[in-house]
Amino acid sequence: MLAITYEDFSGDYAGATFSSARMGTASVWPRVVRRRAGVCVPLCQAIYEAWLEEEIERGSTEFPGGLAGFLDNRAAAARALWRGPTKPQADELKAANAAKVWRDNGMSDAVVYEELGLDVDAVYEQRRRERDRRRELDLEDARPATTTAGDDDAADQQDDD
Repeated sequence: MLAITYEDFSGDYAGATFSSARMGTASVWPRVVRRRAGVCVPLCQAIYEAWLEEEIERGSTEFPGGLAGFLDNRAAAARALWRGPTKPQADELKAANAAKVWRDNGMSDAVVYEELGLDVDAVYEQRRRERDRRRELDLEDARPATTTAGDDDAADQQDDD
């Protein structure tokens, strides 16, 4: 079993609808995630840990306790989250509209952003930095009141309270 859809194998998406392409991706995606977790993540983590250890040993990166401190706390010190690319979407506009509907119906931001391959805390921090920078430069927010991820203006106003 190749674990790919007919469209992926043939490159022929001529007869594919939004729904069929989305279902094709949905059926393959769990395998992609398992392979990422079982192959890519351990490889990237090992490379990262080796690089960090060398940087600390050379003195390029400071670490409490030096190399010995790092080696004693390696798992915590080198902890990383390896996300990889997000799940492909057959139609970005339909996916964005679906995310808006989920959020408008009370779905957690974390769930909506995770579906888009994003970290909710990273998104919040980026939005805060952008809001603060716009205010610093006395710029108006040119975005519409409602975006695909929710109402950024309302969130900005809540942040002021």
